[in-house]
Amino acid sequence: MIAQPDQLMLTFEPGPQPDTPALLRVCRSEHDYFQGPNFSREVFQVVLPRAFAETAFMDEPSSWRERQRPAQVARDLGYRMWMQLPKPIRADILSGTPGTPRRVSIVSTATGMDDIPWEWLNADGSDVIAMLPSVRFVRQVPVLYVAPPLTVPLPMRVLIVLTNPKDERLLDAHRELTIIKRGLEGRTDYQVRELLEPRLEALRHALEWAPHIIHYVGHAGISGSRGHIILHDERDGTRWLSAAEIARVLPTSVRLLCLSTCVTTRNYQTGGLVRFAHCGSDLPLPTTIVNQYALDEGAAVAFWRRFYPALLTRDGDVVEAFHESRMEASTTSDGTWSWASFSLVVRDGTGHPFRIGQTGERRPERFAAEIQAQWSARLANNLANRKRSLDPTIQGRFERLDETIGSEEARIERFTRDIERS
Repeated sequence: MIAQPDQLMLTFEPGPQPDTPALLRVCRSEHDYFQGPNFSREVFQVVLPRAFAETAFMDEPSSWRERQRPAQVARDLGYRMWMQLPKPIRADILSGTPGTPRRVSIVSTATGMDDIPWEWLNADGSDVIAMLPSVRFVRQVPVLYVAPPLTVPLPMRVLIVLTNPKDERLLDAHRELTIIKRGLEGRTDYQVRELLEPRLEALRHALEWAPHIIHYVGHAGISGSRGHIILHDERDGTRWLSAAEIARVLPTSVRLLCLSTCVTTRNYQTGGLVRFAHCGSDLPLPTTIVNQYALDEGAAVAFWRRFYPALLTRDGDVVEAFHESRMEASTTSDGTWSWASFSLVVRDGTGHPFRIGQTGERRPERFAAEIQAQWSARLANNLANRKRSLDPTIQGRFERLDETIGSEEARIERFTRDIERS
């Protein structure tokens, strides 16, 4: 099942030199994106702030994420960024309505453009784009093929993983858990387990429960260009866990990953959470909610208090539940734009990974077809990514690759029909 062309995809690439404009490539669908970078006829030059050097951050680029951002600073920078976008693109972004909102996807790249807080874009200093009822603003790791949503009979299972390694800044575990669980406690439609002070083997064991959502709270780090979450090692030190390692141990039941920075102490390196969430599409991580910089406790409480109930009322649509929750968080930030720390990275093509079933509903045939469709989509997307990386002049010579992709696409469609009949 090919992803539907219902969005505006903006891919930013740095210019050839540090002082040259960035390139903005515009696609109207994942299908256009996977035709290759030379397919897009809409290519613009955009002058963006120089890697924060001329912005109002006024601190080291590596540490800006560790501070809450004053609202006026964020608003001014966001307005400058907005005015640098081509006028037709600005009009396209604002072309939606509350009934049919425009999905604007900032496409994940390996260029460092993901580090820019695009959520700050605002049209005139007051109309924040990400907050408009006519816009759904997300980050995107593109996939060409999408699997049907996973049917989840209630209660939905949430595994909270909280780490507090002794050689990092110690967080207040009780307060951190209380913040995350505001929207979970006292509900019969969620089942929650907590994994505290975990080592890798303990995490592997906990994943045998087949949770639907993993909510990580803790420190992160960056090694090279890769992001890591930080667990314990066997000697009470730290065990840095990469996205590739997590992808190998995640069960197929996990369709949403939440990466929360701690609010009761300064994170070791919040940017590690961002790099983790934006890892390449060759790693089968699920759609991810991530904090991209430090936030105040009130915003964190408001967001998670709203998110988990909204996920059920929205029938598993993470994009809509996320939009509601970020709006809620925006009403509580005291002089900061903590709400914009929350970033949604869609990695499944739709941002709607769940279908909420009735309590106790479990149809083995449907579940099997959904999982097999997910596996086929992963294989087809891996092959499509490899094909996209080839020189366009020789892509047509890989007939067998096209045949394999076509075979997996047919399997997805067959499994989808089986799901609809079950």
